[in-house]
Amino acid sequence: MLSPSDYFSPFKEISDFISDHEDCRYIIASRHGPSGNIKSTFAVCELEKLSDEKTGLFIDNYVPNKRQAKLLKARVLNKINSHPFLRNPFLLQLWIRISIAQMENAGKKRSDREPVPFDSDSIPSSRAELYIDFVSELFMNYRIKADSYGSGNTHPGSIKTEGADVWRKELENFLMDLAFKIQRRKEISCRYGYALELAEKYARHGMPVKRETPVKRESEEISTGEEIIIKKAEAKKAEARRLLRTCFELGLLSRTRSEVRFGIDRSFQEFFAALKLKTFLDEGKDISEAYLHPEWKNTVIFTSEMVESGDELVNSMISCGNLDLASKCAGKASPETKKKLCLTLASRLDSRYTVEKIRTIHSLGSLGACGIEASSKVLENRDTGIKREAVRILGETKSRTALAPLTAALGDEDYSVRIEAVKALSLIGSEKVVEVLTDALGDRNRAVRLEATDALVKIGSKKALEVLVLALGSKDDFVRFGAIGALSRANPREAADPLIKAFQEENKLVRLGAAEALGQMGSERAVEPFLVALQDEDEFVRWIAAKALGKIKSDRVSERFTDILEDKSHYVRREAAKAIGTACSDKALEHLISALSDEDEFVRKAAAEALGEIVPEIADSGTAADALVRMLNDKSHFVRLEAAKALGMIRFREAIYPLLFVLGDENRFVRKEAAKAIGQLESERVLELLSQALMSENQFVRQGAARALGQMNPDGNRNQMSDKVFDSLDSAFEDKDKLVRREAARSLENISKNMPERAFKSLINALDDEDDEVRRLLAGILTCLGSEKAVPRLVSALKSHDPVVRRFAAEALGQTGSEKAIEPLIDTMLSDTIGFVKGEAARALGKIHSGKAVEPLVSALLDENNEGKWGAAEALGRIKAESAAAPLILALEDKDDFTRLAAAKALGRIKPKKAIEPLINTLYDQNRFVKAEAAGALMKICTKEDKEQMQNLLDSENELAANLAFEILEEIEMEELSKTRVFPDLQ
Repeated sequence: MLSPSDYFSPFKEISDFISDHEDCRYIIASRHGPSGNIKSTFAVCELEKLSDEKTGLFIDNYVPNKRQAKLLKARVLNKINSHPFLRNPFLLQLWIRISIAQMENAGKKRSDREPVPFDSDSIPSSRAELYIDFVSELFMNYRIKADSYGSGNTHPGSIKTEGADVWRKELENFLMDLAFKIQRRKEISCRYGYALELAEKYARHGMPVKRETPVKRESEEISTGEEIIIKKAEAKKAEARRLLRTCFELGLLSRTRSEVRFGIDRSFQEFFAALKLKTFLDEGKDISEAYLHPEWKNTVIFTSEMVESGDELVNSMISCGNLDLASKCAGKASPETKKKLCLTLASRLDSRYTVEKIRTIHSLGSLGACGIEASSKVLENRDTGIKREAVRILGETKSRTALAPLTAALGDEDYSVRIEAVKALSLIGSEKVVEVLTDALGDRNRAVRLEATDALVKIGSKKALEVLVLALGSKDDFVRFGAIGALSRANPREAADPLIKAFQEENKLVRLGAAEALGQMGSERAVEPFLVALQDEDEFVRWIAAKALGKIKSDRVSERFTDILEDKSHYVRREAAKAIGTACSDKALEHLISALSDEDEFVRKAAAEALGEIVPEIADSGTAADALVRMLNDKSHFVRLEAAKALGMIRFREAIYPLLFVLGDENRFVRKEAAKAIGQLESERVLELLSQALMSENQFVRQGAARALGQMNPDGNRNQMSDKVFDSLDSAFEDKDKLVRREAARSLENISKNMPERAFKSLINALDDEDDEVRRLLAGILTCLGSEKAVPRLVSALKSHDPVVRRFAAEALGQTGSEKAIEPLIDTMLSDTIGFVKGEAARALGKIHSGKAVEPLVSALLDENNEGKWGAAEALGRIKAESAAAPLILALEDKDDFTRLAAAKALGRIKPKKAIEPLINTLYDQNRFVKAEAAGALMKICTKEDKEQMQNLLDSENELAANLAFEILEEIEMEELSKTRVFPDLQ
């Protein structure tokens, strides 16, 4: 989404950002790029490919007309496997726009104005064809009168065919030329003046010019011939401006101030550039320069989709050595050419370099049967990662040719390969696959068995559903629960009937599983069988029926639940109470209140819980609220807890005093819920009562009051109320009971963001508490409140007798970024007695980014007795202190793993050339994380000047070193190629 230029490198900018904001770990990209350095630091994610389910949801969200959406879903889901580009959200959106326009145009031709169904061949066969159709639709809808084009007036519906064709041709030729020139310059925009100048070449000539009698001035005389030339030039510029304005109105170009770029998406620039490339190809010109240039990859792929035969293109790419691009452009190549490419690619499967093998597997995956055959041989490889990737790619082919090798992969020794094989088989989805997956339900690894149940439901055939229904009776818990979960996600129209039949069998495990699946599915068809089952003599049958009905939203169900509350089984009554809360009726409310008096504590608990879930109804019912207040005295703590929770949800103010009393409950969970409920009551009176409760002789009441203060969400004057809350917490910090003070500390953390300066005052005053837990809870808040004003108090906290407090104070000082903190932090780093405090102080210095700290940091790094050396190494990297390169290189051999890791990371940030050899040696480190960090550092440091050194490393016996050298050399090559400008002689 960010494009590199001579003056801007998004990969460097993002990497630097990550260095300073370590919580960021992912970059989402819509296209590949030279991102090796980024990949070594954090994950690079491509935009997600839409699954069938998400494709349907995408259409539902994007198309408001339900009838149109239904037609579109039926069309695309039937064809999406043969048109995989439609799984891209942007391309799917383009297709939807085209389709809706076609439906509406067709609808206008019918008297009933209803959209007509699509023809079976209406989906474009390729991405390029989709773009062509989209552009055609834009032009057709624009409808400009051919005779009014010169004057700039528009009038829908009056184009003459010949005029429209000429007009479109002019615009397309201009857009092709503009896209090609921008692409050749490795840019994504140009100046408006440049676009206008180019548009003049394509503006229509021979325009009629209105001649006026020239007005002669005393100081000058203009000849008639000169006047005509000037007016023609002005007319040409006017036509060029109209041409540009038309492109803007069409949306194919956009303008921001003086900058012009292709609209809708950057890929439209590549599309029009590809049209230009095709014209060169048709003229017999050599376009092979584009094959190796990374910026032209997408354009070349577009071109390959436009040619009649891809043989010439693919053979030319094979000759150039770009086999990866050749495989992506082989869609229109002959079987012979594909076979030739397969053989060439297969020779690379014996490469010792992992990256090359994986790329080859990807390339073979797009070449059909011959590619599948070649990829299958990789399954004999010893490298588990390579095998997993091969299996995944074989699955993505969705070809039955891949069935045999994938079945064989289910016998692999590594369970992760077998899991990947199960996923891949689900994509192929034949009856033979169902048989294979049925066997996989008996795999020795439970994760494989679970994956097999998921794969079967994805296939969704009648036979697959039958297998899953049978699995409901499995003695293996993982298979049984996996089958329940899978069936609950199945299509209700196909799975409901088999499940209803299974529910009526004698096997209790099968009946339970079927009921669970039908309930989670929410199948209306299951309501009647479940209602019948409520009359069964077997308590177990009535229980599972009631439980399942509780998950199905149906008017027929809610009325029956009120009767079930009279069932003799407390298990059945409990499920009825749980479900009845969704009924939202006066009758249901009555029955729930009645259920609060049930003899079974869990029925009463379920009733109280259900009342809490129907807040609007219960809020207007004093009877229900009063009943819940009474339940605060129930003998069961489960009931008391749910009653307190429900009262908090309905914010029943009359419950304040009963809830305050419950703060002294013998059960800590009840006390906690009561405190939360009190905090939700939003009353100034509550705050006054909580302040009084802090004086109670009952320690539980005081603890609950302190906890409730952290739940306060005051109305009225926010600052005034907050001040009172903090004053009350200050009192709680003076309590003799450490548990009260701990609750006060937790409450302070909850509300500190409302008034950070006031919270900081309370925090600092309590930081010297005698209880370790209180100090540490408060210290954890320090990092959230760091600001310039807090520096003096944080510096004082560096002297605390508790090392945890000192550590968090150091971290908070680093976040302030204040230079006032440098000296105290240096002192702490060098003189503190605890290693993790020293390390944190050093890290904080790195966050301040001051050169003043470099020398002390180097001293700390070289001090063998300093246990915080790792922090010093990290800080030097953050500061990018070039003078620290030598000490950091020495630290690569430190006995401490964390110090070696931090040193490698720091060298990657500083990028000193002299660190290359030491970092190569670190690739042999015993700690795999240190090795990975060293590899990442080398990826950042090495440039074309280091090619020879990397080439020598290719033959290393160390697999990591050799693979790293290969990746670095590829990155260097890609970077160098991206700097070149192609087609200097083509115009």
